[in-house]
Amino acid sequence: MHRDNASDWWEFSLAPAKRHCLIPPGCRACRDTPAVTLTFEQPTKRSNERSMPAPYWAITSVCWMIFWVYWSFSAPRGRPSKRKVARTFTVLNTGWLYLSFLLVWLGRSVPGWLGLLIVPQNIVIDVVGTAFAIMGVAFAIWSRQLHRNNWSGEVAITEGQQLIHSGPYTIVRHPIYAGMLLALLGTTLVSSTVGSLLGFVMAVLSLWQKACIEEQFLIVEFGEQYANYQREVKFLIPFIY
Repeated sequence: MHRDNASDWWEFSLAPAKRHCLIPPGCRACRDTPAVTLTFEQPTKRSNERSMPAPYWAITSVCWMIFWVYWSFSAPRGRPSKRKVARTFTVLNTGWLYLSFLLVWLGRSVPGWLGLLIVPQNIVIDVVGTAFAIMGVAFAIWSRQLHRNNWSGEVAITEGQQLIHSGPYTIVRHPIYAGMLLALLGTTLVSSTVGSLLGFVMAVLSLWQKACIEEQFLIVEFGEQYANYQREVKFLIPFIY
């Protein structure tokens, strides 16, 4: 039996001993019997790289479950739209966004290069990412609750829509998107894979494009009132952008 410490491989060599042979010494059967080698691979650190860090991944998953359950049960009552974006944009942008979410959520289970780690697994990164996920989901739900029936799943101006500039809307002009992106950033940090990073970048592009079109609709609807609001409050990142 032999163990190679560098690679954690175990080797067992099995061969018949001549003194146990019942055939006279020098028999051809003993001389020609080949040795048998069995090789077993022990689990290594590399085999654990595909597993998600616990309990941080579980916590971020629960956060997203809460987010989607709340979003599903808080769907606004139908209001007639005064104007809305083309249906083609809604379908393409929503599909792109869902694909980005999928890449982030699959984490290290994605095969090939998308599942490779971009940074070594680190408890500090896991803790920060989990905190971002919790804060982002809480911020998005708070913003959605305040928005109430003004919110729409597509870019649109509805009848009786009001301009909100209180609560999270004093921090950024699109706090729902900001919260979602913060939670996605946190999930990406916990996952730390090429695929999750790609998904996060795709989500940024999707929500940024959607927010820009909303800005155009709102400036037309509220005029100077919204222009003043734009000068007072940042777009997506507090104090920066």
